[in-house]
Amino acid sequence: MEARGFLTEEEKNGPAAQQLVERAIRDLNRRIVHELNDAGVPAVGVFGVDRGLLRRSGRGDVEAGKVDWLVALVRRGGIPVVGGLVRTSANEFTEADPAQVLVALALAVEAATGVEATVVAFTTNRKAGLFDGAMCLPTLSVNDLSSFPSIAEAEVLRRVAVSVRVRLTTPHALAGEAPPDGTVLEAHSG
Repeated sequence: MEARGFLTEEEKNGPAAQQLVERAIRDLNRRIVHELNDAGVPAVGVFGVDRGLLRRSGRGDVEAGKVDWLVALVRRGGIPVVGGLVRTSANEFTEADPAQVLVALALAVEAATGVEATVVAFTTNRKAGLFDGAMCLPTLSVNDLSSFPSIAEAEVLRRVAVSVRVRLTTPHALAGEAPPDGTVLEAHSG
């Protein structure tokens, strides 16, 4: 209806629309967690609004808040699947830019633990990582992502890889005991 101009600006940005966006984000997160659990990944759905995890600053940036509970979840073997709902300075829920969410959380986890955080993204390949023929590429420049159709949200991954490590893998590789196989994105060219 919005595309046809049937909704007013107030309807597009009003409470009912915000509730629909929130419901859609929660439903998508639940479905992703279910699929990962079915693949053997101990995934747990969380949201930026949970326990003060994320907030949007008055400038519009996404900032991490309390991450100790998220770190404890990971240390117990849980894999957080973070939905991008955050609180605004007016204490309302809003959808946040996924790249900002991932970078803010990864940097906050690194600061809290002293360990380099890794953002994991999935490919549609059957094997973990990106391949050049039969060989898995250990690394790939973010500038070359567009040549791999098995990557969704390549622009988001480019923006994240500038600040934190990104590993491209599969759910089955993530379910293993060792760190997952896959391809690590490099933010520099060539």
